[in-house]
Amino acid sequence: MRTNTFRLSPNRMPIAFPPPPLPPNPSLPSAGTTPRGFQGPVGSQGPQGIIGTQGVQGAQGFQGIAGAQGAQGPQGVAGSQGAQGPQGVAGSQGAQGPQGVAGTQGAQGVAGAQGAQGPTGTFSGTTALQTSFTNNTASTSITTGTVVITGGLGVSGSVYIGGNTSTDSSGQIKALDCSGYSVFRPIVEVMSTAVAVGSTYTHNWSSSAILDISGITANCTLSLTNIPFPNAAAVTDRAIVFTIILRQSAAPFYINALNINGVAATIRWPSATAPTPTASRVEIESLTLLYRGTTWTVMGQYTSFG
Repeated sequence: MRTNTFRLSPNRMPIAFPPPPLPPNPSLPSAGTTPRGFQGPVGSQGPQGIIGTQGVQGAQGFQGIAGAQGAQGPQGVAGSQGAQGPQGVAGSQGAQGPQGVAGTQGAQGVAGAQGAQGPTGTFSGTTALQTSFTNNTASTSITTGTVVITGGLGVSGSVYIGGNTSTDSSGQIKALDCSGYSVFRPIVEVMSTAVAVGSTYTHNWSSSAILDISGITANCTLSLTNIPFPNAAAVTDRAIVFTIILRQSAAPFYINALNINGVAATIRWPSATAPTPTASRVEIESLTLLYRGTTWTVMGQYTSFG
């Protein structure tokens, strides 16, 4: 059986056509002699033949008409700014304009530091005029105040002081020598204290002239230091009163001996009889120190309070 095959485009399947009718077989009897038998069945279709080679590609057709231009797209992002070009040549300076109105004066600047003090002048002589100082600088030490004197000050007349009289930060007058009478009102004295005093004890007289002792444990030798006599000025005929307060326990004792600036001084008692301390009492031992010439004389008084 013969099959005719046509090659179409690569996207189409080949089409098979029915075979043509068979030619007359000369070996068969012709018509009118012997009747023709039944035609046998058609045999099965033979296998498909090999596909032929592809034909030569045809020439390219004419180009179609160009379509209409599309709409314009959106504008792109702006690029970075280019580098600045070189500066041009400066033009000639114009004529000066008229002067403007002067502005208001600015605030005064901060004052500069004060210069160093000039040399101090001196005054010598007498004057019949009153000398007054209008400076109100307060005095808090020996180097401050309206008037500062580095040497001594001698005054033959009266001195009136309206404020405090001080020579150091504690407000104490270290030494005051008055040739006339003095009036003080009131007077407050400083008192020193001591605890558990044994057989010896040293007290600085310049700190106070009153010593309060709690718990004396034995008869004691008291040493007083910084008594201002004797001194370089050969001051003599002076008297000092020193008071000792004894707060007695069950075993009472007292000051039975005295040293003044390192020198022993005998305590003289009334009727030459030393006192007898009393337990659990407050007792006062008062010592009067007399300095005449180069000798100390000490007299004692002893009083017991229940």
